[in-house]
Amino acid sequence: GLGYAIQIECPNQATTTDGQTIYWGSKNLAQQTSADIHRIYIPKAGTIKVAYFHYHAATAGTGENWSINIRKNNSADTLVQTLALANAHRVWSNAALSIAVVVGDYIEIKEVCPTWATNPANVRRSGIIYIE
Repeated sequence: GLGYAIQIECPNQATTTDGQTIYWGSKNLAQQTSADIHRIYIPKAGTIKVAYFHYHAATAGTGENWSINIRKNNSADTLVQTLALANAHRVWSNAALSIAVVVGDYIEIKEVCPTWATNPANVRRSGIIYIE
């Protein structure tokens, strides 16, 4: 009856692009503008309950709305959080998620980038998803 966690990371993104939607997840590969490449497969049925995503940027950038979603099976997006911070460290979190998953489902992380006055640069991404 215990839950489990999936930890994910994405290599450094040297330059963020205004108004871009990007995807990342399971591969040691930079984020992509096309979905369905970074599949994180679900090994055991349950419900995604909690997600935390930490970004560190060498250049913080300005604080426009930046949204993070969990995309399930390349069809359904669930918003984790939208932040408007101008910090080098940003943490998107949601401890009230309820995304049912079964063995063989997959997820990706979907970002919707704003148009920044000053773009974040050298962004490193990591996250953890808890399934119960």
